[in-house]
Amino acid sequence: MIKTKQHQTGISTIALLLSTLAVGVIIGGGLGAAWTIKNVEARLLLHEQPADIRINDALMVRARVLNQLDISINEMIRTQVPINKDVTVPVNETLNLMAAIKTRVPVELTVLVNDVITIDQVLDLDAVVEAEVLGEIIDIPIRGKVPVRAEVPISLKIPVRENIPVDLLTPVKAVLKQALTVPLNTVIDAEIPIRSNMSVPVHSDIEAKLFLPKEDIKATITYADLNIPLNTLKLGLSDEDSPERRDEDKKESE
Repeated sequence: MIKTKQHQTGISTIALLLSTLAVGVIIGGGLGAAWTIKNVEARLLLHEQPADIRINDALMVRARVLNQLDISINEMIRTQVPINKDVTVPVNETLNLMAAIKTRVPVELTVLVNDVITIDQVLDLDAVVEAEVLGEIIDIPIRGKVPVRAEVPISLKIPVRENIPVDLLTPVKAVLKQALTVPLNTVIDAEIPIRSNMSVPVHSDIEAKLFLPKEDIKATITYADLNIPLNTLKLGLSDEDSPERRDEDKKESE
């Protein structure tokens, strides 16, 4: 009777240990599976794999333009224009100048002289004077000194016809109205407005923004080595076993 109780007690202990071990294995397996799913990644290698892709964002690409571009230009271009040539410049100006004048000026005038000349001198006489003496005319020589004191009034008109020399420096105004040819050697900063439609070649690659249609595009993944976290994977039926596939096969058989 005592053996039977001990035997039952041993069996119960073994069963309890086995149950505890099974629970531990299950818990450890669950924890290990959870850690694996969270921290381990699956490696997926694709080669020449057909795929439907959709690109929503614009792509920045470098493109080479093979034909000419028709463009419309409405710009103000700043440039420098070198000029080295003779140019004709019309001039219509009034200039203030200092003129040096050397010339002869013709003078035609009449000078009026109204004056009194005072005479106070001794005149030497050496002359022969005819005189009538006793009814006869005879020559009488006269020699001597004659003092003369008198005031003689004069009223004369003196004509003047002369070319008078003139040498002077004077300010003058000169009107310059003619076309002058002057050398022009300079660089001009210019702003040139351009408004035109033109066709131009493009000789270099350009950066462009590529917009793809908002729909799936047939493409082929030539090569891809993907690391996929296990926690993003879902288990499911293959295409052959999926309900959608079975419905399609049923329709085809009917």
